[in-house]
Amino acid sequence: MGFYSSRIYPYLVDYDGKPKPIRELREQIVPLAKGQVLEIGVGPGGNFVHYDPAKVSKVYALEPNPGMIVNSRIRRSASHRRR
Repeated sequence: MGFYSSRIYPYLVDYDGKPKPIRELREQIVPLAKGQVLEIGVGPGGNFVHYDPAKVSKVYALEPNPGMIVNSRIRRSASHRRR
């Protein structure tokens, strides 16, 4: 992946990829997940904080962009600390 794909694009998505309608849907839908979850195209990991640990036993997160993986790992760690 090029510089833009791995360094710039992930931060643009993280910064501007949270329009209110998407946030509202995420807050309503993601907590309904249960069992083992396969999230394809995890991006910067915006869903992690919304999974209910009482319902979700494991999350498998796939992301081809290395820059997004860095951000999603940060979010995953932050979501574990909040619980």
